Amino acid sequence: MKGSSGGVVALIAALATPVGALPAQSVPAHTVDTMTVRSYDGRTMPASLIRMTVPERRGRPGRDITVAALRFATTAATPGNPIVFLMGGPGIPGTVMAPIPPYFTLFERLRERAEVIVVDQRGIGRSEPVLDCLFGGPLPADVFTARDRLVAPIRRQVAACAAQWRERGADPTAYTTMESADDINDLRRILGAERVDLLAFSYGTRLALAVAHRYGAHVGRMVLQGVNGPGLVLKRPSAIVRKLGQMRALLARDSAWPGSPDLLDAARAARERLARSPATVTFADRRGGQPVQVAVGRDGFDAIVGLNLDDARLPALLVSVAAGDDRVLGRFVEGAWNGLGGGGVGLMARAVNCAADRPAARMSLIERESAAAPFGEPVDNAFLTDDFCRAVGYEVPAVEFSGPLGSDRPALLITGMLDATNPVENAREVARGLPNAVLLDVEYAAHEALTVPAVQDLVVDFLRGVDVRGRRIAAAPPRFATVEEALRPPGPRR
Repeated sequence: MKGSSGGVVALIAALATPVGALPAQSVPAHTVDTMTVRSYDGRTMPASLIRMTVPERRGRPGRDITVAALRFATTAATPGNPIVFLMGGPGIPGTVMAPIPPYFTLFERLRERAEVIVVDQRGIGRSEPVLDCLFGGPLPADVFTARDRLVAPIRRQVAACAAQWRERGADPTAYTTMESADDINDLRRILGAERVDLLAFSYGTRLALAVAHRYGAHVGRMVLQGVNGPGLVLKRPSAIVRKLGQMRALLARDSAWPGSPDLLDAARAARERLARSPATVTFADRRGGQPVQVAVGRDGFDAIVGLNLDDARLPALLVSVAAGDDRVLGRFVEGAWNGLGGGGVGLMARAVNCAADRPAARMSLIERESAAAPFGEPVDNAFLTDDFCRAVGYEVPAVEFSGPLGSDRPALLITGMLDATNPVENAREVARGLPNAVLLDVEYAAHEALTVPAVQDLVVDFLRGVDVRGRRIAAAPPRFATVEEALRPPGPRR
C-alpha cells in the first residue's frame, strides 16, 4: 500500500456529502489520505484512508483515539448503501485482508454496487493506539503439560501489558464491542449515509449485531459469516465431536487414507497416552535460534488441537500421536510455541472478549458437554474466566448487550458445515432475534467461507436485494494431509 496526503481540496472533495446528509457539525473530526491498495497477485485498486477521532470511552470523555478505515469508491452510477466490512479475531485488522486475493476480489465486486469501507477496529491495525505489547520473555518449558501452565504465563503478560497502557493514560476496558459499534455509527456519519450495509466475519458478526442493536434505523442489510452473537463467546465442545465425524466421512473417500480412521477413537487414545506419559519434542526457538525441549501432556495436546481445528494436518496429528509417533505433534508445538512466545500479547482481543456476555446457562451446558468431549472443554474458554479477565481490568463480569437481540433488518447468516468454532447452532440462536433472516450452510466449508467463489456470488446477490432463499452452496471438498505429507517442510511464504 502506498499513501500520500490528499490535501485540503482533495479532502473536501472526497467528503462532499449528498443532499439530505447529516449537518456538518455532527460529523466527527477526521482526515483522509489517498492511496493505492495492491493485492498479493499484483492487482491494484484506488482507495482512501479515513482516520477519525473518537472518544476512547464515550461515557467518560477526555482521552481521544483514532479509528481507521479504507474506503474503496464505488463504480456504480446509482450506488446503494455503503458496505462496511468488519473483520473477526477479535484483533485482526480489516486492512490486512484487503490485499489477500480472494478478499480483494470480493471488495472489487462489491464496489460495483456501492462504496466499500474496510475497518480497522479500535486498538488494532492503522487505528491508534495499537493496544498491544511484545510478549516478554520465553514461555516456560512445561507450558504444554497442563492447562493452568498455559493460561498462567499468558495471564501474567496480559496483566503487565494492561498496566503499561494504563500508565500511558489508556483504559483497556474501553476497547469493547459496544464502543466499536459507536465507532461504526460515527464512521457512517462521516460517509454522509443514512444507512450502511454490514458484511462481517466471525467476531465481526458480533460487532455487526451490536451496530444493529444500537443503531437499527441506520442499518440496511447484514451478511454474517461464521456467526458469533450475544452470549456465544464461550465455545461448546459438541461442535468438535460433529466435525471429527464429518472428517472421518471425508477420509473414507480419500484413497490416501485406507481404512478411514475413527478420529474420535484416535483422539481418546492419544489423550490417554499423553496422560500416562507426556511426550517430549525438540525444535528451534525462533527468538534465539536455539533448540528447546518441550513436554506435552494431555491438556497441552487438547490446547494444540483446539487452536488448529481447521488445519489440514489435524487427522495426521491425531492418528500419529495415538500410534506413539510424536513427529507431527512436534511441528504443531513448534508453531504454537513460536506463535505465542514470539509475538504480541493481543491486549485488544483479550479486552474485547472479556467484555462479552458469558451467561451462566451456557457455562452449565458447556460443563455437561465437556465431561464426555474428546478434548475436554475448549481451550478458548480458559481465557474467559473471571480470574483471567481481571488481568485486563474487569473486576466483575461485564454486561455487553443490554437486552435481547432484536432487529428487523434483512440478514443473511452463512455457516460452514465443518465450522467447529462458530457452528450452525450459533446462527440458529441469533436468527431467533432476526425475523427477516435467511440461514444458509456451505457444504464442505470450515470456519472461513467468504473466500469461496459461490459464497461471494451469494453475498453480492443478497446485498443487491436478490432473494437467495433455498440456494445450495458448496465449497471444494477439503483434502487432509497424510502423516507423511504433514511432515514435509512448509512451502515458501508469500
